Amino acid sequence: MIFVSTAQFLVRGLGLITIPIKTKVLGVVDYGIYSQILVTVGLIAPFAQLGLGTAMRRFLPGEKDTDKVRNDFWGVVALVLFNGLVLSAGLYFLSPYIVAHIFKVDKAVTLLQIAVLLVPVTTLNMISLQYFVTFEQSKKYMFLFTSQSVIEVGLIAYFLLGKGEGILALIIISLATTGLITVIGIFIIGRQLRPCLPRFDNIKPYLQLSFPLFLSSFGIWMIHSGDRYVIGYFRDMESVGVYSAAYAFCEVIIALAGPLSFVLLPAVSRFWDNGETEKARNYLEYALRYFLLIGIPATFGLSVLSRDILSVLTTTDFASGWYVIPIITSSILIFQGSYFASYILILTRNTGVMLKITIFVALENLILNIILVPPLGILGAAIGTFITYITFALFIWKTSTKYLKMSLHYSPIVKSIIASLLMSAGIYFLNIGGIPGLLITVVVGLVIYSVALFGLKGISLGEIRQLLERRS
Repeated sequence: MIFVSTAQFLVRGLGLITIPIKTKVLGVVDYGIYSQILVTVGLIAPFAQLGLGTAMRRFLPGEKDTDKVRNDFWGVVALVLFNGLVLSAGLYFLSPYIVAHIFKVDKAVTLLQIAVLLVPVTTLNMISLQYFVTFEQSKKYMFLFTSQSVIEVGLIAYFLLGKGEGILALIIISLATTGLITVIGIFIIGRQLRPCLPRFDNIKPYLQLSFPLFLSSFGIWMIHSGDRYVIGYFRDMESVGVYSAAYAFCEVIIALAGPLSFVLLPAVSRFWDNGETEKARNYLEYALRYFLLIGIPATFGLSVLSRDILSVLTTTDFASGWYVIPIITSSILIFQGSYFASYILILTRNTGVMLKITIFVALENLILNIILVPPLGILGAAIGTFITYITFALFIWKTSTKYLKMSLHYSPIVKSIIASLLMSAGIYFLNIGGIPGLLITVVVGLVIYSVALFGLKGISLGEIRQLLERRS
């Protein structure tokens, strides 16, 4: 699965490249509108997918009956496509109401009505890519996933930097690139699994597992992105733009967890289904440990460099939101770390428990945002996010470990924190301007952290070799 991990890293990295382009060309208000459109599409997408992608990765890896795999996959495709089309139509007609109350910018109506097409296209794209992960066709996944991102970055650079286009061009580019890769992916799958009319014979166990996950996905959307709606309602698109730009850079932490978490479920599902409980536990513990070894220094680094990152890579309007980055990065680190434990609930088919936790935490997040955003603005949203993610982590860890005990290895975590503090002290006093200076600072930080971590024996070369063997 090393190809899947590599693709995830590459795509996240390429995504970061587009942030300076978008922020500098669009400006703070239009970037706020664009971000709010993506948040709205992101709200609808889980309803279209119904969590069936995760269910597919849970059930299909160990299935030996080819006909059953064929019927199940095309049944999932038909169902999510139908859902996507119906929901996008509903969103199209609700666009004026949503814009009037949340965006408060008239030109956003037409843009949102065009963007609704992203719902079915993105949903099919996710299902087709998850097929390749499910059946360990890593090279195909890497080719499609990275090609989509490379094409999109190239088109964004050409039309925004070269032609001075705006939000409409970004939406059309997303539709074109996602649609192209989806068509190619479905064509490849069709050659492996001959398309058939959906029969939905085996869809019941999928929905039993996925329906709570789908509702949980909506709750997670509320936690991740709902604050943008509250900011838009109580403040304005300028505040949404500043907060969204800061949040986008913080998602580097998600980029570090994404490759591990995405490939983890099919692997541990096979072990679990084969009765190899200890092996499943070891994989979960190793994944969490190594995520923290890279996530902790990333959190410290982003926090120390927050002002420089926004000043160099965006404009002065966006740089005013630097102070929320330390809070948001810490929040995301806690959330992503706890999410590894949530796979236990999926393995044991206790997704209903996860749903209850997510709904409770989502409501907590909404209430905190309504209380904190009016007086504190984006700082209030960041504080609400931090409190919410701590609550989520505590509930998930306590509940999941009832079904499968997981050890949290404290010694490597403490050593990583100490090494990160040394790294932070080192890069804090570097004052090299511009993008080259920022890159040099990052490299120096990596060197300091690596040397300190090895010196503290937080990780050994043998453990690195073992990690690479597990991921290959």
